[in-house]
Amino acid sequence: MREFLSMRKEEKEKLIRKIKDTLSSYNKISFAYIFGSFTDSFSFRDIDIG
Repeated sequence: MREFLSMRKEEKEKLIRKIKDTLSSYNKISFAYIFGSFTDSFSFRDIDIG
């Protein structure tokens, strides 16, 4: 069983910027979004990207 992780809001925002920068460097990706517990909860198990 995986444990829950937690991050402060500032840490999450920094990680979101890193994900955005990384994905935007791929020409074949025109749209992506983050969803799930990472976006709306203090604790999460993973980051869902669609």
